[in-house]
Amino acid sequence: MSELEEYVRNQLKAGYTKEQVKKFLLKYYPSKTIETAMRKSTSKGLMWLSIFAVLLVVAAGLIIMKQNSLPETPLSITATIAPEIVVQGEEFIATITAADSIKTKHPVTIIAKLTDKAGTVLTEQKDFIVVSGTGKRTKAIKPVMAPGEYFVIITATSQKERAQTTASFTILKPQTGSQAEPAQVREKKEYSATKEGYLERCADEMSDECYSQAAAIYSDKTLCSKISTDEVKDSCLFFFYLHGDNLVCGEIKESAMKESCKEVLPDSATESSSEDTIRVSISMSSFVPSRIEAGPGATITWFNEDSVLHTVVGNLFSSQALEQGDPFSFTFDKPGSYDYHCSIHPEMKGTIVIH
Repeated sequence: MSELEEYVRNQLKAGYTKEQVKKFLLKYYPSKTIETAMRKSTSKGLMWLSIFAVLLVVAAGLIIMKQNSLPETPLSITATIAPEIVVQGEEFIATITAADSIKTKHPVTIIAKLTDKAGTVLTEQKDFIVVSGTGKRTKAIKPVMAPGEYFVIITATSQKERAQTTASFTILKPQTGSQAEPAQVREKKEYSATKEGYLERCADEMSDECYSQAAAIYSDKTLCSKISTDEVKDSCLFFFYLHGDNLVCGEIKESAMKESCKEVLPDSATESSSEDTIRVSISMSSFVPSRIEAGPGATITWFNEDSVLHTVVGNLFSSQALEQGDPFSFTFDKPGSYDYHCSIHPEMKGTIVIH
């Protein structure tokens, strides 16, 4: 069996249709060569087809049993603050660690809420951690709040999972007669609680991490261009890719992140046609990604990867009930924002934005 025939057979086994495999291979092989490879890779005789069908049923049962018995590795998040007791104006180190079972680099969104002892939310920050099995973010902080006990509530969210943890710390009042600490607090530059103030701090600190965090907090991908190091810049861009902006894939340099883009966007990442084809996965009762931005003429193809039925319904389009593995496509010709949902599970929602 030739390499092409073996490739075709493996892709068909993986669940891709002949049309999908042929569309991809047409970039590299003549149509007649592809059709011959497809015919040879599928002509095995009725006896082997019958045996394969029986084995398929048995394997499906074993897979279900295995899925029910194997332990899962869910997303987890931990946070530590050291020291836990600090004098006002002195520095402490906050460390947040995220872990899951995905070994390729990917961002995990972080929401950090600072509350006082009464539970009043004082500040809320949006950030992300680049995770490859595990990932960590460490930051030095000088607290200037009033003395007292405080709590940091950390919520971590990936595409399919959510985790939460809480850490606490106590701020003490500087000792009477000690002038060093109060002077240090008074001399600390104050920044306004606005986007402009945040960016002013980033410029003063000349920090790539600061610009990356600002891009996530204010949902402004143009701030990624201010980052000088490729690794931090790629992580910044990948954050927006995970939140539905597929156009950033062409700017990412890191190989693992670029491959992730290709897995979800096989056509738009490799074809140079004027008509983009963008893939949306229906997985774990969610549209992934839930927001897509593209240009006029873009074709969106939804694939149901769940074992339950789903639909894709908008003002301009409506799919039939999609079984596992079924696709549905629609081409958007005019600019605008198009919301859609699953009529079977109304809580499942998504948006297509055509610029």
